[in-house]
Amino acid sequence: MEIISVSIVKSCGRFPMALEFVGRSLCGQPVEVWESRQMELSKGHSILDSEKRVLNCLQLSLASLDDEQKECFMDLGLFPEDRKIPITALIDMWAELYKLDKNGVQAISNLHKLSSQSLLNLVVTRKDASEAYDDAFVLQHDLLRELAIHLSGQKPMEERKRLILDLTENKLPEWWTEDKQPCIKAPLFSIFSGLLSLKRLILDLTGNRLPEWWTKGKQPCFKARVLSISTDQKFSSSWCNMQVPEVEALILNFQTTKNYTLPNFMYQMKNLKVLTVTNYGSSSAELINFSVIGSLSNLKRIRFEKVSIPSLCDSMVELKNLQKISLVMCKINQALTSPSIQIPNMFPNLTEINMDYCNDLVSFPDGLCDLLQLKKLSISNCHKLSAMPEGIGKLENLELLRLHTCTKLQGLPESIRNLHGLTVLDITSCFRLKKLPKHMGELCSLRKLYMGKCRGLKELPASIIDLKKLKKVVCDKETAQLWKELEHRFTISISEETIDLKWLES
Repeated sequence: MEIISVSIVKSCGRFPMALEFVGRSLCGQPVEVWESRQMELSKGHSILDSEKRVLNCLQLSLASLDDEQKECFMDLGLFPEDRKIPITALIDMWAELYKLDKNGVQAISNLHKLSSQSLLNLVVTRKDASEAYDDAFVLQHDLLRELAIHLSGQKPMEERKRLILDLTENKLPEWWTEDKQPCIKAPLFSIFSGLLSLKRLILDLTGNRLPEWWTKGKQPCFKARVLSISTDQKFSSSWCNMQVPEVEALILNFQTTKNYTLPNFMYQMKNLKVLTVTNYGSSSAELINFSVIGSLSNLKRIRFEKVSIPSLCDSMVELKNLQKISLVMCKINQALTSPSIQIPNMFPNLTEINMDYCNDLVSFPDGLCDLLQLKKLSISNCHKLSAMPEGIGKLENLELLRLHTCTKLQGLPESIRNLHGLTVLDITSCFRLKKLPKHMGELCSLRKLYMGKCRGLKELPASIIDLKKLKKVVCDKETAQLWKELEHRFTISISEETIDLKWLES
């Protein structure tokens, strides 16, 4: 009996409300009833299916949400169970799907609203002066994720906005190997890979359990905005020729330390605007069939995590509408180092680049300095980066330059003086930075300067006094001493960095 009880508690996610209702329904019942309930839950049946009172109580938390916030809540069900959801990934997706502002203000506002209703946990692990959301993510209880998936599945399959496929353990639907594939009109497509705990999805095809219509000759067309597919290390990477011409966002989540082949059906995704590729394996996986990305003419935002990017020279990728690319824990050196790569021709409208924990980045690629339309450049936690090229001075439209925790960076090029549109400069935790550029005072638009924990700096350049528009300087106590004689001219804020690890308890 104790073993059965423990199994039921685990299946309920230890959620107090669920345990209360299940406990009441089982109280005084014979052991066979307990065993039956345990068998149902262990097979992946949602507690929400059997305990309508739990569902009704949870739905009360949604009563105060507007339609947009409800959509955002349901989107959280697209991401893997028991995984952190990067806020930047949500910002990218919602900016295109719901036309929210691209800086994330409205997205963060929606997340705070959901958090206030206890529908998620909003976590910022590193609290310092930085204005970026790289260190922020969302956590959600399994039962609340089930609620999001349950609500997404209320309409008929053909009318759903989100479609998720689970292909873990290489359990493929029957049509996967057929010549004629069903046409799926899902504007949002997410593929989860390597997460064996994913049991309850909007469309669950594990164990070859197919809906009745799936094997019929005439297949329905879906109107979903999200399509999510899950695979693991057992997946053969033999993608079928799926027809998903209306997909707007594709999320590929997988778990492998080997190669990962991008699916050929991406060639048909002419409406794709957002692509998120995340590897949950222990080391980087090399992306195969990378050239398929070049066919995505409407793609605007890319986010890669823990993958190795092949040489762009070999893949011939040209993305004329790409606006933002984020690289997290990626191997990127071979992708950008070839002198024959014409980066401006490949990404003529790229305005934002984010690189985080890219440990093979030793020097910033010169070719990226030719992206004259670039407005935001964020490089953080790239601990082997030792220098920035003089060519960075060509980025005359740059508004934000973030070099956060680049611990081997020893200096900034003098050409930085040419960045007359720069409003924010962040060099926080660049421990080995020895001096600032002599003519830094020519940054005539600079309004905010973050420079905490720059222990190598011993003095400021004389031209610093010419920063007429500088309104805010954020630093630690030690660095603040450099500004002591200028306190009457600038607002100096002392912010000690703290790292929040309380989320680990959840």
